[in-house]
Amino acid sequence: MERLKILTLNCWGVPVPFVCKMRPQRILAIAKELSKGQYDIVVLQEVWLKSDYNIICENISSVLPHNHYFYSGVIGSGVCVFSKVPILETFFHKFQLNGHAYKVHHGDWFGGKGVGLCILNYKGLKINLYATHLHAEYNRSDDEYLPHRVSQAFEMSQFIRYTSTNCDVVIAAGDFNLESNDVGYKVLVTNTPLRDTWEQKKNTPDSNLSGSTCECPFNPFSDKNQVQIQQDGKRIDYILYEAKTGVNITVERCITTLGMVPGQQYSFSDHEAVASDLLLLRSSEETQPVDTSLETERNAYLIAAQNIVKEGVIQVRRTITGLQLQALGLAVLLLGLCNTELSVTNPIIIIFFLGLVKLVLAVAVAALVWLALVVKEGEVHGLKATASNLELLSKHISEGR
Repeated sequence: MERLKILTLNCWGVPVPFVCKMRPQRILAIAKELSKGQYDIVVLQEVWLKSDYNIICENISSVLPHNHYFYSGVIGSGVCVFSKVPILETFFHKFQLNGHAYKVHHGDWFGGKGVGLCILNYKGLKINLYATHLHAEYNRSDDEYLPHRVSQAFEMSQFIRYTSTNCDVVIAAGDFNLESNDVGYKVLVTNTPLRDTWEQKKNTPDSNLSGSTCECPFNPFSDKNQVQIQQDGKRIDYILYEAKTGVNITVERCITTLGMVPGQQYSFSDHEAVASDLLLLRSSEETQPVDTSLETERNAYLIAAQNIVKEGVIQVRRTITGLQLQALGLAVLLLGLCNTELSVTNPIIIIFFLGLVKLVLAVAVAALVWLALVVKEGEVHGLKATASNLELLSKHISEGR
């Protein structure tokens, strides 16, 4: 029997001082805490700066000597892994739908989000470790990114299914930006055999019974408005697992941890960390037959996801129409200005101003056309691809029952 201790934490390492508070101090505090060597595997998200990653590596190299950063997008995925045992192979799968480049204030697109795979040999057991950070939810009541996040969850589930056939243990950890009753989460755990360590744990902690990891009332960085809406916070950070044939896994412990930095009035992050202790035991048990009731549940969530993604296509189509109308209106205005005759007696300032307006209008028309015909059409195709994959898989499951 082997014991495996895992921790995952969204470090809130956004390199914008007024947006992200106490980042340098918190990153160093996180590194010092991890240097105590309590965990065998650590998965971190939102480590956006290479300098922050280096600080963590330098402080924990004696206890977690093996590490990997998943580079992606413009600024890197922010996802990194630290391990006591060697990381044998790595691979990163970038999600085809990743938010919007023009939503600079959200920034998810620039991180090129996806799911990273690290293959580990842990005391004779081959572990496929999947580290991820899905698209953020900025407004739950009007969530424009819901189709993207559902698509990412399905894509991740398929990626795990296809790449984990030859391992002994599967671990998936990170900030999923999905609550446990969301369709995206249900797709992830029904389209794979993954189990949630929080739900499978033996222990029941005395505090934080909901397992909340974000917008927690006791975290000083939490948004007070969000705390009023969800007084217990949200559980969106997870450690999931699957035991393949020949291995049994028991979740001895799963807790939210870290909290406040010792001796300070601030937390390690705006998220709480999740830590799980797993007992791994080799077994001679054969794979259990597929439960048809579980397949029915799986199919129901695949259909629900398909409906969300299809609605996303409709919304994007409406946006494209709006962009085209805006471009047409500005083009007509530009054409009218171009046909305006100016006299040599007009002041130079008027001639200059009119020319500047024409330039701005021309750039705006070009940008709207590019956004409608290239960016948004690309989003439509990505959503259609997910809807098609969901539909085909659902049909296969229905015919197989």
